[in-house]
Amino acid sequence: MDVMKEYAPVDIVIITALKDELNAVLAVFDEKTPSIEQKGPLSAFRGRIQNEVLDRPIEIVAIQAPGMGNVAAAQTVARAIDVWNPSHLILAGIAGGVKSKDIDSLGDVVIADQIVGYEPGKVRNSGLEHRWEVFRPTYPLLTAAREISQQDWWKIISKPRPSGGTSRPPKAHFGVVASGEKVIASADTIKDLKSVWSKLAAVEMEGYGSAFASYTSASRTGFLMAKSLSDWSNSKKDDRWREYACSASASFLRRLIQRFSFDPPPGPEKQPHKTDRKPFSGRNKIELCRRLGNSWEDLADYFEIPPWERARFKQGRECQGIWEWLELRRKLEALLDGLRFIDRGDLADILTD
Repeated sequence: MDVMKEYAPVDIVIITALKDELNAVLAVFDEKTPSIEQKGPLSAFRGRIQNEVLDRPIEIVAIQAPGMGNVAAAQTVARAIDVWNPSHLILAGIAGGVKSKDIDSLGDVVIADQIVGYEPGKVRNSGLEHRWEVFRPTYPLLTAAREISQQDWWKIISKPRPSGGTSRPPKAHFGVVASGEKVIASADTIKDLKSVWSKLAAVEMEGYGSAFASYTSASRTGFLMAKSLSDWSNSKKDDRWREYACSASASFLRRLIQRFSFDPPPGPEKQPHKTDRKPFSGRNKIELCRRLGNSWEDLADYFEIPPWERARFKQGRECQGIWEWLELRRKLEALLDGLRFIDRGDLADILTD
């Protein structure tokens, strides 16, 4: 095996939350190196899987996040994008299943076509009022995953199937995955979520943070989540299916990596002559923020700024916080449409003076 240098280009970063999940991913590599220690708590592994479409090895980095949950996942994804700048990022591992007419067996793989953050909300006397945060995977990856779902990816699962459940081969399902900060073992909670998200297929704890960090990165790294069902999201949880489910998720991803073209699409992606242009002046910023007032909340809703980001805005300087949030993402020009949408066209006029 030749030495894969740390600075070689990376096509994919695969993120896991648990050691068992990471080991399952490493097991499907064609070849891998010892761990690459990075600054901080992350330990990464370089590996390759031969791609049948491109006729070349796909360069992969696999990382276990330093802990469970969306915060740890988001930090890990942000760090991975900063260090390796991959074209795509995939979240692998296990999730809690939500039974339905189609989803009736542990070991099946769920590919999220929507990732719903269910934690944000407002607590009233009547209970929690959800403010759903939703992300979708990258369309080309999702399309490729749908094609793989019809193939024999399950034949390379290396772990023995536990007794119980159906005898059929595992299937790949596409649906809504709810992501929060808790292990859900409550049928009532699932019923509540499903009353809004009828196609709910699974619940887990890293998808929302991973998708958010990928979506807000400067490179807009492609993202997909594929997790296997290791138990049902009710009070009867156990670990019997854990190893098999980890292997099922990794096996599905191996087939996907073998058969998806990870080369970036043709066409102009960057326009350097616009990169450094500031659409508005410091004077515009001062004038806008003097007059925006409480309309900043509507503007934050328009741009779908997450609650934890808003919490960082200094009281009385929320407008400046929104401005800088947009500036960081090179979206300042969108202020005009946002202001007009919230019926503050008078402020949009300030920006165009």
